[in-house]
Amino acid sequence: MDIRDRKPKECEEKLIVASNTPESICMNKLDLKTLATAIFFLIFGMFIFAYLSSMLVRYPLFEFKVDEINWTREWLYMTILDYYGAALSLGAVTLYSEPPFYAVLWISGFCLLGSPICCSYVIYRYGNRKSYSEFLL
Repeated sequence: MDIRDRKPKECEEKLIVASNTPESICMNKLDLKTLATAIFFLIFGMFIFAYLSSMLVRYPLFEFKVDEINWTREWLYMTILDYYGAALSLGAVTLYSEPPFYAVLWISGFCLLGSPICCSYVIYRYGNRKSYSEFLL
């Protein structure tokens, strides 16, 4: 019997990836929530990229012009957008991997208290896993 013909109990409602190996990885079928999240982050990432590109053309980063209010304001907006883009991305990982109540607490910390909380979450997540591969999943 070929391994592709077998369906482990935990994979019955899931797709099997790397099915040629006994250590098959089971992944959830693409559901509406996952698809919506992927589309949101695709559009959000494209927006951030386009905004950054236009910023670099209009207000080059080097040759700092901190005395020029427009240059300073625009780079402040870009920095805020960049930070919240990263915080929301980490928040999406948190939302999928933690119980809802704790996920909301972590995400609030990411958005309100900044990178120390983001780093704390990474340390927490890494500390609760037995291997590096579990850390990523």
